[in-house]
Amino acid sequence: MDFTPEMEQVWNKGRKIPGSDDNVWRLDVYDSKIQRNEYGNRRSRHGWEIDHIPNGGDDISNL
Repeated sequence: MDFTPEMEQVWNKGRKIPGSDDNVWRLDVYDSKIQRNEYGNRRSRHGWEIDHIPNGGDDISNL
């Protein structure tokens, strides 16, 4: 899957996991482990999506 610039920015907001490949694994804001290639996969244990606070805009700080 080719990432859009927005997807790349959100992925880069994830925290790196010591000892893991930063291009594959990250931690989200809730400390859940996410896997890069599982974007949009709601059935995956490590899937992730881009969300925002309603009425907060689409600025990267709100994604």
